[in-house]
Amino acid sequence: MGITADDIEQMVQLSLLEPVRDAAAEAEMLRVKVSHERSPQQRYQDAYLIATRLTANLGLRGFRLNLAVESAGSYEQLRDLAPKIRDAIGPQKFAVLEEALNS
Repeated sequence: MGITADDIEQMVQLSLLEPVRDAAAEAEMLRVKVSHERSPQQRYQDAYLIATRLTANLGLRGFRLNLAVESAGSYEQLRDLAPKIRDAIGPQKFAVLEEALNS
């Protein structure tokens, strides 16, 4: 296409492009200090933010999974999707979501 690394760097400096962030790092920023007294609704709210960010970064291969996460309206529904999310993103990135769901 004729675009060089310098062209991309200039577009980033002009705020026309934004560097891609690591999904696990973003999820880590959303990590909530958890306690064992959280209600299922609070666990859902905390985990939903993390799950949507993790699955959104899967691109087209995770499109259906991302839609399923966005459609999950309860803690139970999100918890039921957890194994599919773990399979798609790997256990290391999943650890943050698992903590939000289960702690």
